[in-house]
Amino acid sequence: MPTSRPGSEPVEFWVDGSRRDGTVEDFYTLGSELGRGATSIVYRCEEKQTQKPFAVKVLKKTVTPSGS
Repeated sequence: MPTSRPGSEPVEFWVDGSRRDGTVEDFYTLGSELGRGATSIVYRCEEKQTQKPFAVKVLKKTVTPSGS
């Protein structure tokens, strides 16, 4: 389980079958921005191998406090 305790080890979560052997751009052609929130941006994309349309959500690695 994720934890916010100081000094705790980071935890990685992956979706079953997800690819970790390259970057998003290796597998998808990124398109226009679809939406944006406080911690992420969603882009239209297309899988290079199949040309199927998808959306990708890119999360910020760090979050700054509100008002900064």
